Amino acid sequence: MKIFTTFNSGGWDQVRASMARLADAGPSIMAAMLNEGGEALREKTVAAETKQTNLSQGVNERAQVPTEASPGRLSFVTTVHGGNVRLKFFGAKESGSGVTANPWGRSTFYPGAFINSGFHGKRAPAPKLGGQTYRRVGKSRLPIEQERSGLFMPDELLKGATVQAFDSGAPKVLDGILTKLAAMI
Repeated sequence: MKIFTTFNSGGWDQVRASMARLADAGPSIMAAMLNEGGEALREKTVAAETKQTNLSQGVNERAQVPTEASPGRLSFVTTVHGGNVRLKFFGAKESGSGVTANPWGRSTFYPGAFINSGFHGKRAPAPKLGGQTYRRVGKSRLPIEQERSGLFMPDELLKGATVQAFDSGAPKVLDGILTKLAAMI
């Protein structure tokens, strides 16, 4: 699942006409300003999503992939990647009869899930499991499948503090760009 957010404005045609006086440099200047503003806004949404999801900032930065503006395409686009996030990214710990992890900053218990292998009393991390959390599919030892958190990165961008950061930051960034452009013209 992917969600595309486009940082664009309908007023660019008017600005583009005014910038024609700057000859060939106009679209390049606008693209540079859009990239600067778009990256500032992306930093705000990454910080908000980091707090909201309890994922590391690095994971959130890799999930929000920017496509910069160019003189021929005056829009800064952020594409958000990420499916059902694995429990490994939420500090999963095996305890007793299951695993505890912290998606959304809330301690959640996953009964029957495991990270380690071996008999009770001699359980140790299994190199083949790679630190991931699994659960048995049936009553027998095998097959097993990965236990997931239920947190989808694109969905998180559209709710809570992350969408508020975008909604409050976008007009400020656009106003700043238009103010800089007006001063140049």
